[in-house]
Amino acid sequence: MTKKQLQKLLSQSYSNAVLDRNKTSLIAGQLKRSELKQFIKALRLNENANNVYVTLPSKPDTNFSDNIHSLFPNKKVLYDINPSINPGIRITVGDLLYEVSLRDRIQKIITYIEQSYD
Repeated sequence: MTKKQLQKLLSQSYSNAVLDRNKTSLIAGQLKRSELKQFIKALRLNENANNVYVTLPSKPDTNFSDNIHSLFPNKKVLYDINPSINPGIRITVGDLLYEVSLRDRIQKIITYIEQSYD
């Protein structure tokens, strides 16, 4: 499958900039195994490029949500609630991961001290 064909299949998988499950299933059912692997990989890359994943310890308030949307104007922001990162935040944009949490800071300090005093 050529890149042009793959791009065409990707564009056909979306309805109004949202991945359409029915269209995707129809396309996937007609592909050979190797083509299906390429298609799935391309879908994942495309979704990661168009989405921002934000993990928070609690539900975001409107002001915070508006600030995140203003930072990433052309991307869809998806929120995940995970109390274990309290207090902190994790933002994933494509391959980049930004994480700021108290647990992360303390772990870095512990690692530094262990390396410095061994």
